[in-house]
Amino acid sequence: MKDDNRSINENLDKTKTNTSKFSQIGSTGLERYGGYVFEEFLTNLRMPDCLKVYKEMSSNDATIGGILFLFDSMMKKLPWSVKPGGDKLVDKTVAKFVEECMGDMEHSWMDFISEALSMFIYGWSWHEIVYKVRSDKNSKYSDGRIGWEKLPIRSQNSWNGWVYDKNDPDR
Repeated sequence: MKDDNRSINENLDKTKTNTSKFSQIGSTGLERYGGYVFEEFLTNLRMPDCLKVYKEMSSNDATIGGILFLFDSMMKKLPWSVKPGGDKLVDKTVAKFVEECMGDMEHSWMDFISEALSMFIYGWSWHEIVYKVRSDKNSKYSDGRIGWEKLPIRSQNSWNGWVYDKNDPDR
C-alpha cells in the first residue's frame, strides 16, 4: 500500500512541474470585426450608433434621468476615504499620500466622481491622469513628489473601436 501511494505522489509531483499544458485553447466566441462587436440584436444599439441613443435616453427619458439623478445624489453623500492595505507604516504612508492627491487637484474629488458616473449611461467612463510635481505654485504640499493635477473625462463619443490583444482574443 505504501509503494502505491509513493507511486501516485511521484506522478502528481511530475504534473506540477509541467505547466505548459494548462493554457486556454478556446475563446469567448464574441462576434467582432475590425474593433467592433456585433452581438447586439438591435442594430441601433450597436457601437458606435448606441452612444447617441444612450445620450438621448439619459437626457429625454424622465425615468432614466430620475434614476441617474438618484445615483449622483447618493454618491455625493458617501464619504470617500482611503484605507491602508495593512498595518505597516508603508501602508499607512501610501494611503495618506493617495488621500492627499485626491484633495489636491484642480477639481474636487466629487467633480471627478460625478463625471465618472457617466458610466451608468454608456457602460464605461474613461479619464486621463494628468500628473504634476507638487510645489508651492500648484499644490497644498511642496514636497516635490508627483501627484495628480487632474483626472479629466474623455468623451465616450470619442470611442473609435476596441483594440484586442493579438495573442489573446479575449483581451
